[in-house]
Amino acid sequence: MKSFALALASLTLSAPVFAGAYVTANSEFNGTDNEYQSSKIQTRVGYDWKFDNVTPYIEAGLGRGASNGEDADGFGVLELGSGLQVTDNLGLNAKVEVERNEDVNSWKIAVGTKYSF
Repeated sequence: MKSFALALASLTLSAPVFAGAYVTANSEFNGTDNEYQSSKIQTRVGYDWKFDNVTPYIEAGLGRGASNGEDADGFGVLELGSGLQVTDNLGLNAKVEVERNEDVNSWKIAVGTKYSF
């Protein structure tokens, strides 16, 4: 029983400083020169946490996308990511995104840095 109480206390002490649910919506329109090529509209629900200088998050949602001259297709999307504040001026971020459209899984991995003056 003591080990259970100790484990519960450690979870309480390691709880995030800030956590929250959110909703995002975005639209993308792509082209080359003056030619329209494709568009994508999606809505996601997400949840993020704050642990000291680390901010992990998860998002899931639905959308519709179309290429020039084709009918729009629906898709589902899942994204996992995190930010890391290395110093007051330097931040790092990384994310993995998977999009499911009919029988095709598309994926994207992105890593970035931000330096503030």
